[in-house]
Amino acid sequence: MRGLSGHAQMSTILEQISRHAQTRPGDLALAFVSPGVPDVELSWQDLEDSVRRLGRHLQERGVSPGDVVLVLSAAPREQALGFFGAMACGGVPTILSFPSVKQSERRFLEMLGSVVANSHARWVIASADLAGVVSRWAERKVGVIEFQSITAMAALEGLCDPVSPEGHPLFLQFSSGTTGARKGIAVTREMFTVYTSSYGAVMDMGPVRSDN
Repeated sequence: MRGLSGHAQMSTILEQISRHAQTRPGDLALAFVSPGVPDVELSWQDLEDSVRRLGRHLQERGVSPGDVVLVLSAAPREQALGFFGAMACGGVPTILSFPSVKQSERRFLEMLGSVVANSHARWVIASADLAGVVSRWAERKVGVIEFQSITAMAALEGLCDPVSPEGHPLFLQFSSGTTGARKGIAVTREMFTVYTSSYGAVMDMGPVRSDN
C-alpha cells in the first residue's frame, strides 16, 4: 500500500486511509496485478469507499465489534478489501492462505475447523469458488459471507462509520501450517504501530512523492 507508514504513530489504519482519501483522493493506493487477468487499481477514494461499503454490508449481515472474521480467498483484492472491510465494522480479521491444489478438501476443512475453534471465529468471508464448500461444512459453526464482485460492491448502498473495537486485537495472524498445526498471534494496535514505525524507519519509507 503506497503512502502508509508507521510515522503516523497511533492513528488507526482506517484513519490513515480516510486521511489520504481526503487529501489525495485520486492517487494510487493499491494495485493488483495477476497473470492472465486485467490489472485492478484503486485510488485512495476508491479504497475508502469500497472498504466502508463492505463494512456496512458485513454489519447488515450481523458482524459485530470484536467478532473474529476469517478472510478466505486466493485473490489479493478480496484479501485486502475483506481484511479492511471487517476492520471497518469493528471485526477482528485474519487472512487465511488459500488451500494448495495438492490439499484434499478433507485436509482443508480440518485446518479450517482448527483455526475456527482456536480463534473463536464467528464469520468467514469466502471467495465464490469456496463459499459453497465452506457453507456446507459450516452449518451452525460460523456464518459464511460470499465476496461480492467489483460491480456488485460498487452497487452496495450506504457506508459504515468505522468502529474501533475497544479491548480487542487489531487482527490475528496465523502461520502457514506447513510444518504442523497453524499457530496464531493476536496483534494489538500498539504492536502494529511499533512494528510499522520500526520497519518504516529502517526502510526509509514515507508518503510517495509525485516525482517518484
